[in-house]
Amino acid sequence: MSGPVHKNRDNPGDTARPPQPNDAPFFIVGPPRSGTTLVQAMLASHPRLTIPPETELYLRLPAKPSPADITRYEGTEAFREQRTPPQLLRGVGERAEVLRRLLAAHGERAGKPRVGEKSPHHLRHTGEIAADFPGAKFISVLRDPRDVIASRLRTPWTDASHLGLAKSWKRDFRRHQRLLQTHAGRAIALRFEDLIDNPEAELRRLCDFLGEAFDPAMLNYHQRQDAGFAAREQDWKRGTLEPIDPNAKARYLHRLNARQIAGIQRVLGPVLCEAGYEPHTVAWKPSFQVRDAVDLAFDRAKRIRKSVRKRMPEQQGERDEPDDAANS
Repeated sequence: MSGPVHKNRDNPGDTARPPQPNDAPFFIVGPPRSGTTLVQAMLASHPRLTIPPETELYLRLPAKPSPADITRYEGTEAFREQRTPPQLLRGVGERAEVLRRLLAAHGERAGKPRVGEKSPHHLRHTGEIAADFPGAKFISVLRDPRDVIASRLRTPWTDASHLGLAKSWKRDFRRHQRLLQTHAGRAIALRFEDLIDNPEAELRRLCDFLGEAFDPAMLNYHQRQDAGFAAREQDWKRGTLEPIDPNAKARYLHRLNARQIAGIQRVLGPVLCEAGYEPHTVAWKPSFQVRDAVDLAFDRAKRIRKSVRKRMPEQQGERDEPDDAANS
């Protein structure tokens, strides 16, 4: 795609580079509820960048999807929320081409030359994505796992305990580390807390990484015309329609009880400090162990039910579900 040169509003004498035909997509990933939607909202407010609702493509399709796979994907909410005509995907036999078409259609509709993708669980599939899109870059968002878990427990699509979610976050953190190590130069880490404390500095750093000029419009992301998420997600994403809340850190202290904080920290162990977060002092009670055992039993039962469902004929052909929290 091509378009006009955009003035840098911070310095009228400076201009961003003109859109290039080879502008590669970028991918925003991270454990769910880490702030990926906020990053999406900020970057999509840039005059050159746009990001559609979550495609969940690498969770939904194999590398070489059959026509039946494509039809199944077209029946998902993730596809419907792309607002693209079904015929767009007819005859496509490569997953990468499916995504290219979806992103191109979104870029055309938004009138912007560079398109990104934000599906947090694509953190599981960065190796496949990197192979499919050799020029792509990754923004991996990290947030205090206790805040992540406190937030996930409040969403309607989470059915695991705080312990199951802690195990899930620990796996995601290892994926985050592997991404940064394996794709050095193509991946950057963004800490949610740093973005809250110093939004302009962090956005400038992201723009440098993406090869784009910083634009102050990103700081006014809450004034954007398109929310960037579906109406069904309003309850847990509406915070990105408001200015940055400087108190959006350490919320777990009043959202989790002592047993939950202690349990999360016990599951994570030294990984908590490895990720850059200090443990919170909690007085241990013997009753915690008994109640934790009950929670783990429920998580195990849910995992078994999920495994059985995936083996049922009507579920055959599906890949991952968006939430693997119960797979502890």
